[in-house]
Amino acid sequence: MIKLTQTEQKKIRDYAERFLEHKKGAGKKQGKGDALEYDILGFTGEYIVHKYFNKPFLWDFDKKKRYDDIVLLYNDKAITCDVKSSYSANELIVARWHIDGDKKADNVDAYILVKVTKEFDGGEIMGVISKKRFIEIAELKMYHSACYCVNKDELSSIDTLYG
Repeated sequence: MIKLTQTEQKKIRDYAERFLEHKKGAGKKQGKGDALEYDILGFTGEYIVHKYFNKPFLWDFDKKKRYDDIVLLYNDKAITCDVKSSYSANELIVARWHIDGDKKADNVDAYILVKVTKEFDGGEIMGVISKKRFIEIAELKMYHSACYCVNKDELSSIDTLYG
């Protein structure tokens, strides 16, 4: 379990609030719940991965580029990882539009699943899966919207990656 300080929690919340304002009208709501809560959940997971690998989290974004994906090493090759966060972390869930329609996601090589506490004060990295393997085995499910899902038991240990 990686714990976050109150200062880190506040920075993540502030970032999520700015990002929510930034993406207004984009039409890519993630679920039935509060959009700010979804963003805090996601950015908390991303921050936890950055903290685990002792890599700086870049607190900026602009209209064309987000800086929250993390580049790590796998067998001495740089790979771009997209972090997916969940309260239960029973499965890694990727929105269908992210795989099928969002060409910006083409640069993702792997997905990392993080289980975040409901208080947003910490979390646990559950594992990693290559995008290629994810697409091969993912099951299309309908939650709030169509999503590709892989059970957490299909993930590899995060220890295969290096900062």
